Amino acid sequence: MNSDDSDYDLNTDSEYSIFDENDEYALHGFNNSLGLSDLVDVPNIFQLYSWLQRHYTKKKRQIRHRVDRQKNKLQPLHRQLNQESEKIKEKFGNSIDELQEKWNSGKMVRLRDKISFVLGVSTAILTALLLGMAPEYIHIWYTIQLLVYLPLRYYTYHRKGYVYFIADFCYWGNVMLLAYIWFFPFSKRLFILSYSVSYGTLAWSVVAWRNSLLFHSLDKITSLFIHFFPPLVLHTLVHLVKPSHLKERFPAILNVPTIYLGSSIKIASISYALWQIWYYFFIQVGKRKQIQEGKPTSFTWMSKAYSKTTLGKAINTLPENLRPFAFMVLQYLYSITTMCPCSIWYNNKVYSTAFLVVIFGWSIWNGASYYIDVFGMRFQKELEALRREIANDPSRSSPSSGISSENSKKK
Repeated sequence: MNSDDSDYDLNTDSEYSIFDENDEYALHGFNNSLGLSDLVDVPNIFQLYSWLQRHYTKKKRQIRHRVDRQKNKLQPLHRQLNQESEKIKEKFGNSIDELQEKWNSGKMVRLRDKISFVLGVSTAILTALLLGMAPEYIHIWYTIQLLVYLPLRYYTYHRKGYVYFIADFCYWGNVMLLAYIWFFPFSKRLFILSYSVSYGTLAWSVVAWRNSLLFHSLDKITSLFIHFFPPLVLHTLVHLVKPSHLKERFPAILNVPTIYLGSSIKIASISYALWQIWYYFFIQVGKRKQIQEGKPTSFTWMSKAYSKTTLGKAINTLPENLRPFAFMVLQYLYSITTMCPCSIWYNNKVYSTAFLVVIFGWSIWNGASYYIDVFGMRFQKELEALRREIANDPSRSSPSSGISSENSKKK
């Protein structure tokens, strides 16, 4: 043992002892002459445990006191931050309310309708020119419009509380068509699926959802575009685009000589099942509380729109928990039924053209009915109000009364 070790042993009890009573961390109550073997005794172990517990409690109180003191120091800053955030929220909230009032004001509504009318007419003219002059670019025109209409649809529907409509199968069909056009032009299955859904579910939705060609309404134009433009695009690619361009850009079309009903139903059924499972758990189950509070879905809208029909009455007689499943079955049968004639449209250009003309003509008829019936009713109500106003004011009953009164004044 060297000199350093001997010094350490001699000074252990006096300078370096952990049992010093003046030390804050000393084990008070122990005999300073205790050795390490004595600490193993049971009474000493309990004394050591009690000392550790007292020391832990003391340090815990000290840390808590320091934390509370820091909290008290930060409370004025926290209150100031809350006040500033409330001011910012109030400022931006007022700005949003003012913008909303301007957006819903009469002048803005008229301007919005004019812009929508101009865009709608321009879109129709440009689409007709592309079909006649450059049909090979129709898919690019479709993509540009979809990238414009879908964000606008999400914004308007989210603001109105109709956001669950965007989860419908019609949007799923547009996404599948986009996937075929830009990512999988070689896939025959995806092409058959897109064609069957477009000419089936989407095209007939113009009739089922009563889509209208109303150029002044951006919402109506968007709905018609989502349902009618996909079959128009596929009609153009199949029947109007040159085979040389198809071989280079859309080879799957040339590799599908005909569309068989069995294959289209099988592929569409798988796609529909995947979408329906997702829709049921994400919308019907996941958003059940919001739906019960009044947010509409395609099921609630169809239930009200067709409640007076025989089929609607039959569904409404079912227990409420079974109605969504009945709607799923009916929607599947509707999708499969509308896909049945797809092989006819695919194999014959004339029949395909006639079918699209009928569907588009249906939307024109709905638009004409809206303009005549709705605007006509408004004009009739304004005339009736003017009649009542004239009847209540005899001085305005005839222009001769005003002339006679002026002559009498001159005399």
